Amino acid sequence: MVTFFSHLFRRYARRSQQASAGFTMMEVLIAAALAGMIISGLLYLVLELMGTNQREAARDETQQDMQNALDYISTELREAVYVYEPVCITGRGAPGTDDFCPGIVNHLPANLTQNSVPVVAFWKQDRFPDAILQACANGNAPEDTNCINGHSYSLVVYLLSDGAGWDGQAQLTRYSLTEFTQGGARRPGYANPGAQQNFRTWPFLGDENLQVGNADGRPDVLVDFVDGGEGANAQFVSADQSVCPTGFNVSPSDQLLGTTSLDGVRSFYACVGPSATNRNTEVILRLRGNADGRSGAQNEDSFMTALETRVLSRGVIGKTPID
Repeated sequence: MVTFFSHLFRRYARRSQQASAGFTMMEVLIAAALAGMIISGLLYLVLELMGTNQREAARDETQQDMQNALDYISTELREAVYVYEPVCITGRGAPGTDDFCPGIVNHLPANLTQNSVPVVAFWKQDRFPDAILQACANGNAPEDTNCINGHSYSLVVYLLSDGAGWDGQAQLTRYSLTEFTQGGARRPGYANPGAQQNFRTWPFLGDENLQVGNADGRPDVLVDFVDGGEGANAQFVSADQSVCPTGFNVSPSDQLLGTTSLDGVRSFYACVGPSATNRNTEVILRLRGNADGRSGAQNEDSFMTALETRVLSRGVIGKTPID
């Protein structure tokens, strides 16, 4: 009897040890592999979602920057007293002739068109800097300063630049030639177009060049991440294919683009309406951004939908009211 119970106890002990032995090595390996596959899949989904979020954030930020830039330019254009025809940016005719315009780029700093192309140019009124206003109040303003008006004319030029030294493919830049510096000194190369109303032929009056010295200064970047042409040219076609409405002239011209590193690129251009004595000048601006270079958008296919705005200048110089 004792032997029987002893044998039964040993069998029970062996079964208990076997029941508590746990998983086999094969079972553990299979479970680990399955867990790894599940975790890897979840991690991939998380990374993809994070990447998509970064790309969309970069694109949204780029598009908002383009809209802000267009709004800024539109605000200035509405205050323009004179908007140049595209042909007058580069020049036409000879001094003294009826159709003469000397080309403003020929009388601005040489670095203005290095790796850049002018798109739209106009004159606007700017308030005198505080130093000049104070000098007017003290009675010691510079000679020929019109203290009664309290303002002078400034030449503003917007350009498309090719992206050298910046993160984006291209940039929209702004140059301004004012009469005075912020400190109150006269800018070299400035000639007041308001005195003789020679806006179109500036800096010439007849066949006389009124410009003294060479204009100085450099353009400032208004916005980065403008499309450099990688994806834009399929929709921003050349001037030969009527990118502008009838009666409008495209700026810059294909010929001018062809002389720069931006040959064929139309990510930023203007359509300038015809000049007429009985109506203000209308300008259509079109701009396209590209998020390539921003975090999360490191590819050339990140170009954006083109933006467009129409601006009617308020200037009355050279205009004749309709009876």
